[in-house]
Amino acid sequence: MFNDTRAPGARVHVRWSPDKRMRKKRNFGLSRLKMAWLGLGVVLLAGAVFVWLSPEPVDEPDLVVDLPLEPERYAGAPQGVEPGQPVVMVEDEGAATGPKVITVPDDIEAGPTGVTRTSELITTEEEQPDGTLRITIPETSGEAAAAARRKMATTALPALVGSSEYGLAPKIGSDGLTPFNAYRRPNVSGRDPQVAVMLSGLGLNAELTEQAINRLPPEVALSFAPYSKDVTALMEKAMAAGHEVAIELPMEEPGVSAEALGPAGLTIARRGEANGKRLGWLLARAPAYPLATNYLGTSFGKDEAAISEVMSVLKSRGLGYIDDTGLGAQAAIEQGVPYGRVNVIVPRGSGLAEQGLSQLKASASSGRPVLARLYISADAIRAIETWADGLEKEGFDLVPASAVANGPS
Repeated sequence: MFNDTRAPGARVHVRWSPDKRMRKKRNFGLSRLKMAWLGLGVVLLAGAVFVWLSPEPVDEPDLVVDLPLEPERYAGAPQGVEPGQPVVMVEDEGAATGPKVITVPDDIEAGPTGVTRTSELITTEEEQPDGTLRITIPETSGEAAAAARRKMATTALPALVGSSEYGLAPKIGSDGLTPFNAYRRPNVSGRDPQVAVMLSGLGLNAELTEQAINRLPPEVALSFAPYSKDVTALMEKAMAAGHEVAIELPMEEPGVSAEALGPAGLTIARRGEANGKRLGWLLARAPAYPLATNYLGTSFGKDEAAISEVMSVLKSRGLGYIDDTGLGAQAAIEQGVPYGRVNVIVPRGSGLAEQGLSQLKASASSGRPVLARLYISADAIRAIETWADGLEKEGFDLVPASAVANGPS
């Protein structure tokens, strides 16, 4: 029995309170809301971190190249000259100094072997069902090559690295800055006459390539064979040492088979899309560099349509071009590509490095830098070292190869 002891007429105050189950339900509802907001925050944070850490642009190359473990080095003369005949020399018409020549000794093997003598060095070249070209390099995985390109991209200017069908490649920045301007070595020389040197064929011999990068003055430009397994890392190392670098574009040459140019060789018969695939792969061998240069290419350069297609692509990528045939000048001018001509070419293995460098000095004149091109060898590296050490005493200034490039900068 319930007894109410309150006085009659006393006011009763009633406070409503939900039972325990209702309190739990309400508290549980608030927890779910908090958890939802917390989960959304975690997702947004994770997304931001993913975007920040994700490599941009994406590097998914469709084309790789196949080489033996110890590829042959270039041999013979780079222009296909016969023993006893002069090496091709590029001089402006009407130059006061006249043409300069270097003679190849009779005991030097005639003609270029290029990156390959026969197809023995290139083992795979396949047209895929989707139309892409595939070439493979043993001992080098696609993942490793892509990682090397991404690493170089992080040390380059991100705004000047773009995706292409074949991987990361140089591109023009949104502000108009070109790789040619960004990565070329500044010419700070205030003296005349000026001389420049490009050493070519790097990457196929690891020991000589390391010597060239580490021993030669940074003003000496270094161009790399595109079939080198480690070309991206080597170009990055050369740029870090202060050198201008270039990628070599193998092109059709009289008396040289398409197979000898390698699977990415540019030929007149492949004009259009087929050459475009190969050129796209060549330019994507590294994501950051200022210059491209020919390897051979006398036949190719004489075909106006073929060489114009190359210059159009170089223009779109903001690259300069160094030419030892002299045949790309008109196309470069029409396309607005920074263009430089080689004045002296020294054949590989000829023993003429010292003579060629002496001829370069004889070609120099006030206000007009001149450029010599040599092919990598122990003799060439030693000759350039010795020659460069004495230039200042003789009144010459060593300048970058890009200093000879005319046209838009």
